This record gives sequence, structure tokens and C-alpha cells, in this order.
Amino acid sequence: MGKKGNRTVAQIEKAFKVIHERDNVNEVSIRQVKGWLDDNTRDGMNIMRLANFLSKRPSFKMVRRERKRGTTETESFWTMPDLMQGPYQEDPSRAGWVVDTPQR
Repeated sequence: MGKKGNRTVAQIEKAFKVIHERDNVNEVSIRQVKGWLDDNTRDGMNIMRLANFLSKRPSFKMVRRERKRGTTETESFWTMPDLMQGPYQEDPSRAGWVVDTPQR
């Protein structure tokens, strides 16, 4: 990929590493990454922009998407395969949520 967004991608990778080391997890919620970026960078990041970066870079992989039962609210879970080795959770991580399988 081109140089556009390299600094932002480096910040996202740093967020993944910090959350992985702090929480000892193999997958990270997009909202956890957004929260870390909002707290640790000057401008933070919009969730749609973050999702765009994650989906377009081969260094990130979506593990699963959860949907809150009875609503359209969703949350996606991502991993960096080079850093976070499986196993990945197949079941919803919270009560009242169901897993929507990602398109592969």
C-alpha cells in the first residue's frame, strides 16, 4: 500500500499491542481500539474511519461481529495475526449479544 495513512496505521498497531499486553487477549473490540486512540492521540479517531483502516489493511483480520439482540447495534472484533495467535472466541462475549459471522 502507499504511504497514505502510515502514521495512523502505526498508531492503530500500537493500540492493538498495548491492549494485547494489558488484557492478555487474542482479539480486540473496535471500540476498545477507538477508546485507546481517543485517550492517547491528539485528535482521536472516528469509528467509521477506524473500520475503514482495519478492513483495508492485510495486517488486521476480523474475527467476528456481534449484534445486540433486538437491535441493529453491532460491534466487531479484530486481531493482528502476526501479533495475536489464536484461539479466537466463537461465542458472544456478552449476554444479550449474538454472533454475526463475518464475510470471508
